Amino acid sequence: MKQVLVWLGPLPIFGFGMMLFVAFLACTWLIGRRAEKEGIARQHLYDLAIWIFVGGIVGARIVYMIQYNVRLQDFWKIWEGGLVFYGSAGGGLVGYLAAYWFIIRKHGLSTWQIADILAPAIALGLCLGRIGCLLNGCCFGHVACADCPAVHFPLSAPPRYSLVNAGLQTTAGFTVENRETDPRSLVTAVEPGSAAEHAGLKVGDLVTSVDGFPNDLKLLEVYGSDDQLARLQQALDRKPDHVLWFDDSTGTRSWQYGIADTDQFQAALRAARQAGLKINVYDFLWDYLTYRWPRGEGRLQLTVARPDGTTQALPVFEPKTLGLHPTQLYETISMALLFAVLLAWEPFRRRRGELIVVLMLCYAVHRFINESLRNDTSKYTPLGESLALTLSQWISILIFVAGLVLLILLLRRPVDFPSEPPVDQSAPVAPPPEVKLGEA
Repeated sequence: MKQVLVWLGPLPIFGFGMMLFVAFLACTWLIGRRAEKEGIARQHLYDLAIWIFVGGIVGARIVYMIQYNVRLQDFWKIWEGGLVFYGSAGGGLVGYLAAYWFIIRKHGLSTWQIADILAPAIALGLCLGRIGCLLNGCCFGHVACADCPAVHFPLSAPPRYSLVNAGLQTTAGFTVENRETDPRSLVTAVEPGSAAEHAGLKVGDLVTSVDGFPNDLKLLEVYGSDDQLARLQQALDRKPDHVLWFDDSTGTRSWQYGIADTDQFQAALRAARQAGLKINVYDFLWDYLTYRWPRGEGRLQLTVARPDGTTQALPVFEPKTLGLHPTQLYETISMALLFAVLLAWEPFRRRRGELIVVLMLCYAVHRFINESLRNDTSKYTPLGESLALTLSQWISILIFVAGLVLLILLLRRPVDFPSEPPVDQSAPVAPPPEVKLGEA
């Protein structure tokens, strides 16, 4: 029988999803081992792990979408980043309550006992998960000072877009001028010490190709009503390349035309102005770096025309962002230390539930401090400008208070692990040996 092999192409493996999977495997193995030490069947905790994991992912995604105004149809795009731990804690709690109803209560398991089994695994999951955040480029920090540890991200990572939009850096180490008379990009500035400068890019160069694509296309983006765009289409006798967006509330549409010929571009520009359309003009290089940069790609290759008339293909270079506080690594290190603390605390605990309380208190303090170094979160001011904190900082305060409440409740409970074994009062006590006078 003849076998047919169909090659569907390479399958990308994203660092964020990979570390999420590794964290799930490691944490599931850990809670299974810890359950056996507590005299609980592994299978019960494995079932519980699935409920908590699914609930945690859903909760983390929902909180992220609320915090960053993500569209509902993008719910599944977790490979782009977008999980908030506190959301996963809430979703995981919902998953636990569901598992309690279907699994735990049937086997008479203690919630405090299970919480202590899970506590070190949660710290381990955070430790591994933040490595995924580093690989993905999400959860990044502010620009680091010269003497601070720093991490530089490639062009495809989210920090680049945030820093460029904030005006803190250029897109790829240089700036260009978009001109209506020439579709080629004119380099107007090159950052000193940047990868672009090391590659030989100079002020006054005309970029003629970008990663092998000719840079001879001028992009004309127009905004207006359907009637205005119809008049423009009749004047040009051509359809737009594609529709970027359409606002139903205002009836405003945005169309983009790609025109290489200078005379055609000038004619389109005049027709757009006569139709009363709003106009945005940019070139292929700007559009490529801003909107169409390949995911996961960090290298850039330019061919330039020098002012003296010569053409030169510059060597491939890798633009990087400014140095940012490695907040992802800070949390990885912090959670690794907390994981060790929880394991060291376990032999000395007096009551079940102490480990989860320690986790809540320590993580709340860490997250509140680490959040102040992050640059990807917005601040909220429900109590005024003087108390502007991020959503995660407000939740950190609530988690810390909840941890204190649980600590008080634990201290009021009987001791589960006494420091000395209790004395059995019902057992007979042997009399002391009789000592006779005169005996040595």
